[in-house]
Amino acid sequence: MYLIGIDGGGSTVRVAVTDEMLTILGQARAGGVNPNTVGRDHAARTIKETLSAALTLASIRADEVHAVGAGIAGAMTASFHDWLTEILRDMLPLAQIHITTDMEIALIAAHGERHGVIVSAGTGSAAFGVNDQGEALLVGGWGYLLGDEGSGAWIGLQALKHIAHASDRGQPSILAERVFDLLQIREARDLVPIIYQPGVLAAPRLARFAPLVLELADKDDAAQEIVKSGAAHLAELVNVLAERLKMDNPAICFGGGLLSGANPLSSALQARLGLDVFPVSVYPAEIGAVIYAMGQST
Repeated sequence: MYLIGIDGGGSTVRVAVTDEMLTILGQARAGGVNPNTVGRDHAARTIKETLSAALTLASIRADEVHAVGAGIAGAMTASFHDWLTEILRDMLPLAQIHITTDMEIALIAAHGERHGVIVSAGTGSAAFGVNDQGEALLVGGWGYLLGDEGSGAWIGLQALKHIAHASDRGQPSILAERVFDLLQIREARDLVPIIYQPGVLAAPRLARFAPLVLELADKDDAAQEIVKSGAAHLAELVNVLAERLKMDNPAICFGGGLLSGANPLSSALQARLGLDVFPVSVYPAEIGAVIYAMGQST
């Protein structure tokens, strides 16, 4: 029996073709597929191309696939559910199709089951949990304009705001110097045409500065404060989630590119949550999508 898992985040989509033992037979990845940021046409094209590439690498025909599980960022409404179902039905006419959020498949991947809490920080940020009664809740995930505190886009935006304010005050800034070097510009005003460049997605553009902020967290006061504030926001997501789901001492795991390994942000969050051991996911998110499909299929 062949299965497919699709993890569609804001920056990257990953597709895995597996057997029933979760052995990966073929996998492929491409750019982000959040339909709210890249548009439905672009997202559909990217999903189809990546799915086709994974099938080719696995040497599996589309009509051999038993089930597919998919979690796509920004595709939580009924209309997006129907849109994604149509895309996958066109590609996999005989497969059972099971769609959920990218956070749910990340949770399943993190814990190996649909239970516990995951807090994620990549381009965006959110926390998702399922309690003992099977009640599920998503906190955060509002996008960079309405929220996503602690995310890559948020961290990048705070860094650029710091640079703008420091420029207005005539204050030197290590963070500014490093951003200028990265972009090969001479002064803060040169940021304006780059950041407001039309036709370029804002969130990924902002998130590109997050790794630099993390790198400078132990050298620059502004970067350190941004990281500390980001960790506090992410911890608050977890605390609100646990309180609303009435979860005492839940199992917590980290997800998203910024929390996938030890760095100043993830370490600060680990400390704020009082976790003795750095949480590591059992499976990658695309395998979480496969497990979700297996659990939903007949």
